[in-house]
Amino acid sequence: MSFDFFNTSHLAFGSKLTYAFNELEKQLSIAERNIEKISEYLEIVNQYAGRNYRVPQPDSAESPVRTNEIFDLFNDKKASIQYFYYDENTSTINLKLLLYDQNNNVMTMASGSTTLKEGYCYVKKAITNNSPNKTLSFVENKDSKEGTMLFKYSVGSNNQINITEMGSDIQLEQGDECGYSTISKGNNISFPYTAKGYECICVVGRDNNTEVTLNGRVVAKGGGYNMKRHVILYLKKDDVVSGGGISSGFKINYSK
Repeated sequence: MSFDFFNTSHLAFGSKLTYAFNELEKQLSIAERNIEKISEYLEIVNQYAGRNYRVPQPDSAESPVRTNEIFDLFNDKKASIQYFYYDENTSTINLKLLLYDQNNNVMTMASGSTTLKEGYCYVKKAITNNSPNKTLSFVENKDSKEGTMLFKYSVGSNNQINITEMGSDIQLEQGDECGYSTISKGNNISFPYTAKGYECICVVGRDNNTEVTLNGRVVAKGGGYNMKRHVILYLKKDDVVSGGGISSGFKINYSK
């Protein structure tokens, strides 16, 4: 029954009793809200309850901690590329990567840019995790004074970056080398064809037998009725593609 039904003229201390009921209702609302918050916190706690373990509390701020467990989270991968792209507006290559030395658990966060379209990428690795940030060096020729050689690179005619002669300190996982962002059909070519740099081409065969050779070695051969064979080739400078039963060919433009 609501407070409106109380006849305060026949009830002693009617205003005080009304105030008491109002205060009780206010405290009830506060309690209900607090219970809702506790229920939310319990849901979070239950996600981790029984799934962790106790560790000793350090005696002081300078006490050693169990860092090996942290290193185990990412020590299976020597290198992790944060970004690697060619900026057409500034004609620069931009690279940032994280290197991890599995021998001493030291990380190197290296970054840099260059307008040099062909050369070698070097880095002087960090010797302590207190100073992990380093600057990459890009040079035309091999030079051990620049530090550790990561890879040789070149920028192709379509501004895609090609990596060769990769050093032991950097390993790309399967799939990293083909993470194309764009791909399109390029100019038509005729055969025999000599590559002018790192290129990707498509060779289109005739309706019957087709044979494709790369630098004098047969790399694709076969035929079939009412069908045309398509052969995709990745070429480097001065590679020669020829053969028989070829109807046409074209370049493939791609970027990473």
